[in-house]
Amino acid sequence: MLLTTCLVLSSAKLALTAPIHPDVSWRTIRQDLLNRRDDPPLGSRPVELCLITPEYRRNSVTLWQNRPLFVWQGKIGGIGIRQANSEQIIWRQPIAANDRQRVNRVNYTGEPLEPGQAYHWVMFDQADDSQPIRFIPFTVLDGKQRDRIRVRLIILAAQLREKGATTEEMALERANYFTKQQLWSDALQEVYRVDNPSPELETMMAELSTQLCS
Repeated sequence: MLLTTCLVLSSAKLALTAPIHPDVSWRTIRQDLLNRRDDPPLGSRPVELCLITPEYRRNSVTLWQNRPLFVWQGKIGGIGIRQANSEQIIWRQPIAANDRQRVNRVNYTGEPLEPGQAYHWVMFDQADDSQPIRFIPFTVLDGKQRDRIRVRLIILAAQLREKGATTEEMALERANYFTKQQLWSDALQEVYRVDNPSPELETMMAELSTQLCS
């Protein structure tokens, strides 16, 4: 931790002079998310339930976030988290009745998930059901890559604060960074985390949700 802190401090001056990406917009992020070629999201989805992030993939999704945001479209009674090798639910959240076409967002509010551990995002038909109807596997990123990303995000945040960036502009730059790392679910999380989005972002989210869930 001390070494990492020193690295951040020693990189601060570079961070403040590094260029922000003027050619990056929510539309370019959308294009990156839809045009990726490595293990794209599966095309065959349940008719009434579309899981946006963490994603429905052939292989387990890797997330940098250890407090993920869950985003989906469709009607379910509750969601939860369990370790991949256990049936025990370690966190659970009931979901109020909602429109099937609405995009739902729920922040994970439990203890930080452990780096390197595999988990299941589980869905329940009814809030008090004991057995989930569906699960999505994901793994929390571990090791040197995780530390490198953490340092880069600290530097990026310092750079953006120096330039007076808004909350949405900071989310845009983080989403761009995650797409370059091919951490697609983390990039999607940045898209949907923004409160009070601009008209451009609102339009992009509506288009993205439609295309991911069609």
